Amino acid sequence: MKERRTMTGHQICVEAVDTFGDGPQQIKAIEELAELQAVLARDMNCLQVTDEEIIDEIADVHIMTQQMAIIFGEKEVVQRINEKLERLKRMIDEENSRGHKECEA
Repeated sequence: MKERRTMTGHQICVEAVDTFGDGPQQIKAIEELAELQAVLARDMNCLQVTDEEIIDEIADVHIMTQQMAIIFGEKEVVQRINEKLERLKRMIDEENSRGHKECEA
């Protein structure tokens, strides 16, 4: 009997890409992104959406973006994320230094 070992989330994502292939997982990522887009649009349009539905779709997208990073280069993705976070921080700092005010009607 084969001993089961506990796999990390990353290991599961690697195995998913290895098992199902790059192309099918890219299609799955597109589907999951569309589902998140749809549930967020429903929420923004004041249609009945639960936080649980949104959280489920965010989780699905997170799993699929991890797989996309595996396919396209994890090191490069992490580097680009860090660059974009630095840019976001600069934008936040600039906005805060201007004394951001809400638009008045």
